[in-house]
Amino acid sequence: PQQVAYRLTRTADNPPDGHNPQLGYGVVNPYRALTSLLGTRTDPPAGAMPPPDPVDDPLARQRTIAFWAAGVSALLAGALLLARPVLALGRRRGWRPGRRAGTADA
Repeated sequence: PQQVAYRLTRTADNPPDGHNPQLGYGVVNPYRALTSLLGTRTDPPAGAMPPPDPVDDPLARQRTIAFWAAGVSALLAGALLLARPVLALGRRRGWRPGRRAGTADA
C-alpha cells in the first residue's frame, strides 16, 4: 500500500503553478505509474501540465435576460403605480378636463 501510494505520487502530472483548486497537487498518470522506473527520475517536471482553461459560465446569457426582465418589470410596475391615481381622477371626472385653479363657479 505505501509503495503504491509512493509510486502514484511520484509519477503524477503536477500542475504548473503547484497546488490549485481544480487539480489539487496533480493528476494521477496511471500509464507512467505502471511503466516508469522510479530510480531514474527524482521529480516530475513542474510545468508538465498546462494550466486549466477558465470555465465559461453556461448560464451567463440566461442571467443577463433575467436581469433585464426584472428591471423592465420593476419599471413597468412603478409606472402603473404612478398612473393609478391619475387614471382614477380622470374616471371620476368622466374624462373631462379639470378646472383651472383659482376660478370660481358662476
